[in-house]
Amino acid sequence: MRQDRTPIFVNRRDELETLKRCLAAAGESECRLVLIEGEHGAGKTALCDAFLHLASRSPAVWLSYGQCFEQSRSGEPYCAVLNALDQLTRQFPTHAPAALLRHAPAWLGQLPQWSELTVAARANPSNGHRSSRMIRELLSAIDELSRDITLVLVTEDLHWGDLDTIDLLRALGRHHSRAKYLIVATYDACEVSDPSRALARLALDLQSSQVCISLSIRPLREEHVRGIWKRGSSRRRSVR
Repeated sequence: MRQDRTPIFVNRRDELETLKRCLAAAGESECRLVLIEGEHGAGKTALCDAFLHLASRSPAVWLSYGQCFEQSRSGEPYCAVLNALDQLTRQFPTHAPAALLRHAPAWLGQLPQWSELTVAARANPSNGHRSSRMIRELLSAIDELSRDITLVLVTEDLHWGDLDTIDLLRALGRHHSRAKYLIVATYDACEVSDPSRALARLALDLQSSQVCISLSIRPLREEHVRGIWKRGSSRRRSVR
C-alpha cells in the first residue's frame, strides 16, 4: 500500500494542510472533490503519498488508490477508479464487495476476482446510457460505504484516462447527500489530451462550489531541493 511508506516531502506544507482540512470537512459531509494540477515532476505524487500517510493514522478513514498510465491512454473507461475499487475490495473484502453488489453490480462485474458474484454486470452495454447508469450506481454504493466512515479515493494521472471518469468526478463533486467521502484527482494540464482539457474545464466549473477544491502545484525551485538535501545531510551527521 502506498500510504505505508514514509514519503520524501519537499515544500508542499501548505497544500498538505489544505488536504488535511478537506479530510476533516469530508468527515462532516462538507467536502467532496480535490483536483490537483501540475506538470510532470512537480510533486503531485509526493503530495498524495504524504496525504495518504497522514490519513492512514485514523481508523475512521478508509483509503484507496488508483492510477492511469501512459500506455492506458487508449481511453479504457474508469481505469483509475476501477483500480481504486479493486484495491478497496481487497482491503475490506467483507463490506466493500457487498456494497458494490447491492448498488453497483456493473462496477463489481469489472473486477476479475468478484465478477462471478453478479450476472447483471456481464451485460455491460456500450450505448450512450451506460455512463449515466455507471455513475448512478457508484454514487449509491459510495453513499453506503461512507455512511459510518470517511472514504478517501486518490486517483492519479487522469490526463491519461478517459472522459467517462471526468463525468464521474463532476457527479461526485456535485452529489448532494450526507455521505462522507473525499476524491482526490491529479492531472497534468500541459498534457495534450481530451481528458486533460476536460479536467481543466471541470476545475473552472467547480470554482464556486463549497465542496470542491482546485490546487495548482508549481515545479520545485532549486533552493527547495538544496534545502532538503542540506537538512538530510545535517541529520546524517548528527546520527554519527
